Amino acid sequence: MITGGLLLSILHGALGLAVLLSLAWLLSEDRGAAQPRLVIGGLGLQLGLALLLLKLPAAKDLFMALNGLVLALQEATRAGTSFVFGHLGGGDAPFETLYPQNSFVLAFQALPLILVISALSALS
Repeated sequence: MITGGLLLSILHGALGLAVLLSLAWLLSEDRGAAQPRLVIGGLGLQLGLALLLLKLPAAKDLFMALNGLVLALQEATRAGTSFVFGHLGGGDAPFETLYPQNSFVLAFQALPLILVISALSALS
């Protein structure tokens, strides 16, 4: 059974999809080349893939395993950057911090993780 909030959410998504498709058609150079069968097939494939990934328990388990892998990489990278850069890389600060939530430094904490993941993806 679909509740009112869920129905409103579905209608909101459908309206957004219709607006995006309309904008794509309006901004295209050759509007006559748009094949409705191809568009509907692509939308159906996307909907099927979304249902498969969101509702299949095995897909959830796969993404949780990938999440564990990324968290392990993140922790290893944080350990390395805190060793090299000290408190800038995520280690303990050698002084009292008044605003510990503001201690994140993008260049020393997030970018090294991006570099590690990029290097690992380049190996394959």
